[in-house]
Amino acid sequence: MSTKLTTIHETMTRSDTLPFSTGLVEEKSETYGWILHPVIDLMFCCGGLVWILYFACGALGLRSGTSSPQSFALWALWIIGVHCFSNAHSTASWQRVFFDKDVMQKSGRYIALCTAVCLALIPCCLFNAEAAGCVVRVYLFILVKHFVMQSYGVVSIYCMKRNYKLSVNERKIVQSVFHAMLWYVVARMLTYPFYAGTEFFHVALPTIQLIPEWLFNIVQAGMIACVLTFVGMVIRRYVKTKELFPLPALFLIVSTVGIYFMQVTTEPTFGILLAAYYHGSQNLAVIFAYEMKKKGLPENLPASRIASQLLTRTNGKYFLILITIGIALYVVIPRVLCTGFGINFDLATLTALTIFGSHHILTESVAWRLRDPKVRQLLI
Repeated sequence: MSTKLTTIHETMTRSDTLPFSTGLVEEKSETYGWILHPVIDLMFCCGGLVWILYFACGALGLRSGTSSPQSFALWALWIIGVHCFSNAHSTASWQRVFFDKDVMQKSGRYIALCTAVCLALIPCCLFNAEAAGCVVRVYLFILVKHFVMQSYGVVSIYCMKRNYKLSVNERKIVQSVFHAMLWYVVARMLTYPFYAGTEFFHVALPTIQLIPEWLFNIVQAGMIACVLTFVGMVIRRYVKTKELFPLPALFLIVSTVGIYFMQVTTEPTFGILLAAYYHGSQNLAVIFAYEMKKKGLPENLPASRIASQLLTRTNGKYFLILITIGIALYVVIPRVLCTGFGINFDLATLTALTIFGSHHILTESVAWRLRDPKVRQLLI
């Protein structure tokens, strides 16, 4: 028994062990198949709430720019989502980036470089609308990658939680779906300016139309082929071993493909809701689960009841702090720059969203690595 446990420990802590390699061993009897709770996961991690809101907006005619009750309801959803999920998840990520000793020890120089570059871009954006438009254009491209690859990371978590071990080829097939989705969205933005956006907070964005339509059609065909290959892999695996691909991971993949392929992201009234109730909420769920496990769950509390700790006073204060810091960064600072220094409020807000958002994207990539045994142990 001692020899077996030692072998398992060595396998899991090897630095060269990939999340889905055949060498990954996961034999924790206490492993829980969900991140927080089935309902919370399906709604906030796997895209369930996104689809509910999307179809509700269509059925109820929720549109911005009017004085109707529907418009007010949409505005309320925006405000709640932006402050409770979009801004709060960035703040929570920075807490780990800047105050986790392991992260700073391994990636401190990279984080410092990203911070310096972002700080240097602030005056460029504040005092030059054209420069701000160029920075936003780049930001929107990396934002797509951030959204898509975070979903891949969550799919990876569900697979490991449910001990659904993928072979090297199967792992590549799953990755190909997200990579193909990423290239599809980027190619679409570079082919049709409408999908890339023409302005952001009333600031004109440079038009970049680099890809001919025939090339976009090839990328789209490749994306569809990757999705069909994945479907074939899931069916083949089930027929051969009776193992079903983890349902929350499957739901998340369907949501990710559907959100972009069905052009949900192009709805003018839905973009902010998507960032909040799909990406931001997903990120926060993972961070809360990680932080609660890191601090230690109450003795004898089964992993299946981790969601009950969300309502504790400690986590309530933590969440309020995240929201408060987010409001300070994304609302108070732009307002101060506007009233105190005469800077256009839209330009100040755009700068805050773009620079802080870019820093969050660039630095978060070093904070959540499933190859890191410590991170994997707490996330799984």
